[in-house]
Amino acid sequence: MFDRAESLGWRPLKKFVYPEDLPAIESKMREIIAAKAPFTCETWPRDKARAHFEAVGETYKLALLDAIPDGDPVTVYRQDGWLDLFRGPHMRHTGDAGGTFKLTHVAGVYWRGNSNNKMLSRIYGVAFANPRAPCTGCCPCAASRRTTLTFIAPPGS
Repeated sequence: MFDRAESLGWRPLKKFVYPEDLPAIESKMREIIAAKAPFTCETWPRDKARAHFEAVGETYKLALLDAIPDGDPVTVYRQDGWLDLFRGPHMRHTGDAGGTFKLTHVAGVYWRGNSNNKMLSRIYGVAFANPRAPCTGCCPCAASRRTTLTFIAPPGS
C-alpha cells in the first residue's frame, strides 16, 4: 500500500500519514486480518539480526536490538513475507486481531520523544473484544480529541 520504509511497528510506511489515509489503512488491515496468516517465531543470534537489519537499512530496529540486554533472546516474527524484531508472541495468526477496531487519528512524534530526532507518524486507534461494541464518538479517545490544549512558550523562545 505504501512504499517500503523503516518501521517501528507492524507495517512500514514511507511517508507521513494523514487523516485522509486512515480509511485505506483500515481497509488493508481488514484484508490482512481476514487472511488469517500465521505468525512464526525464530530466535536469531544477535549478529545475524544485526546483519539483517543493517542490510535492509532498518536503523530503528538496530537501536532496538542494542537495547536488548546481553543474554536475552533475540526473536523475530514472520508473517506473509514480512519480518520484524519482536518479543511476542501475542497472536497465532492475523485473524486473532479481530475486526472490531477504528483508526481514530494521526500525530507526528519524535523518535524516543526527543525533538532533536527525526519525526515519525503515529497512528492511533481503538479496538473492542466484543464485535457489537460501539466504535463511535462516545469513546474516551474522541472526547480527548475534542479538548483543545494551548501551550505557552517560555519567554525568549
